Amino acid sequence: MFETEFARTEYIASDNAVLHVWKKEAHLEDYRAPVTASLDLLREHPGSIFIVDARNGFEDVKEDVEWGFEFFLPELKKTGCKIWGFILPEVSHIEGEIDLWTKEIEKNFRVIRAVSYEEILSQSQGDAELWDLYDRDGNRTGEVFRRGFGNFRDIPEGRYHLGVDILVRHIDGTYLLTRRSEDKDVYPGYWEASAGGSAVSGEEPLEAAERELAEETGLTADRMELVGVLFKDSSRAMFYTYVAYVSCDKDSVKLQEGETTAYKWVDREAYIRHMDSDEAIASQRARYSSYIDRIRKE
Repeated sequence: MFETEFARTEYIASDNAVLHVWKKEAHLEDYRAPVTASLDLLREHPGSIFIVDARNGFEDVKEDVEWGFEFFLPELKKTGCKIWGFILPEVSHIEGEIDLWTKEIEKNFRVIRAVSYEEILSQSQGDAELWDLYDRDGNRTGEVFRRGFGNFRDIPEGRYHLGVDILVRHIDGTYLLTRRSEDKDVYPGYWEASAGGSAVSGEEPLEAAERELAEETGLTADRMELVGVLFKDSSRAMFYTYVAYVSCDKDSVKLQEGETTAYKWVDREAYIRHMDSDEAIASQRARYSSYIDRIRKE
């Protein structure tokens, strides 16, 4: 927790949310120090919701607005955060200022404005369970599917949800393997050579890949390479497959509760052996087959 006379910021693990409470109006360093503290928490907990309680004040100094737009928002995007919540009274004297921020924030995040912390959580959690559906040509149909445990089988025939796979390759040539949680509805406990998951409603493939990478590993890619697109009728899924090239500290991997339970880095030969073995997830082997064939020749 970080606290000054102007603001308090804390991570609430049960909600995967960073809560930033303004106690009174702040400017310059009094404004930037607590905002930076919130950014640090969002980096430590990738994919968190960012909730700002602005009922007791907010900033309106031009220099701070520019700093927020030019530094804070681009850095926030790198954390995998997708939702920004504003707690506001029903009638607010800073409505115009919040409108200015909302217009800029909405370029990269979903904004929820509500009168309470609980209302923001309720709205954000509902959206996280929605998938856009696609046709066989990869076009959105306008249909939305609400996800439940294992209910992907209920997606209508001829419709697909968007999934992403991200294989992580370090600049030293090693690859990241992670162990899936025993609570996963498919392949529980398996070692897999990718991060990934399903895109939420409104996400584009690359956005979903960047978010999943941040949420499941805590890493940010130096660059992403799309290496394949594959449809799988049995899981009603359309997979975009990426390789993420990273130059991070290899001990900086952060596991996501409920998704992964362990990790290890392996060299190219060990990665290929894993993918050729019965211990690999067959569907991932298929999605990365062309890439694996390519690196066999390296």
